Amino acid sequence: MSFLVCVWCLFAAAVQSARAQHVGHDAAGAVPREILQRPLPLRQGIGKVHEAVTTSSPEAQAFYDQGLAYLNSFVWIEAARSFNQALRLDPSLGMAQLGLSDAYVGLQELPEALQAFQKAQSGLEKMSDGERARLTIRARQLDYLGDSGDMQKYFAYRQSVADALARSPEDPELWILRGFADEGSPFAHGQGGGVDTIAFYETALKFSPDSLSHTIIWHTLSKTMVR
Repeated sequence: MSFLVCVWCLFAAAVQSARAQHVGHDAAGAVPREILQRPLPLRQGIGKVHEAVTTSSPEAQAFYDQGLAYLNSFVWIEAARSFNQALRLDPSLGMAQLGLSDAYVGLQELPEALQAFQKAQSGLEKMSDGERARLTIRARQLDYLGDSGDMQKYFAYRQSVADALARSPEDPELWILRGFADEGSPFAHGQGGGVDTIAFYETALKFSPDSLSHTIIWHTLSKTMVR
């Protein structure tokens, strides 16, 4: 609890400075909660993403996957709507709360990102080991985001991804996160990487050649290699 309180205090002091450091993404401004919570259908043509999560609801799983697809396309509002729809179907789906926190980071609504993370953490006992590892990664990311001038917090964030990869070396999403973590920004989503991130994205491609992540990774690689 003390860790979360510290992160919350840092968030309150650091929102403006963190926004200024968000390279490549303009602030979207506050989005009305009614829009982010508005129901939506399952859609076709937005990309193929699947990550099995702890839920007994196939429909909640489908909306979670849709949220991931929108996250990978940087469509933060539709990602948030999809995760909220998954939570209506399964309120205990902690990974949907974690996805929602990522959407809020993309929207630069940082206190809301922390609130969603706290709700995800409340379901820790129901999560798989892999899901708990994602929770740890997000905790370290948010801690770094609250004080992005502290390089020790950056190294702790990056190490949390490396630790998760050591346990699940064939998880393509973790390899993508490893590339993001090398960008040196808590807001990283693949646009600020250098040549040192190429190997991480190429490894992700090896384990997930046909998913939406394939397209996102090649877009990132092409930007990296022409610098």
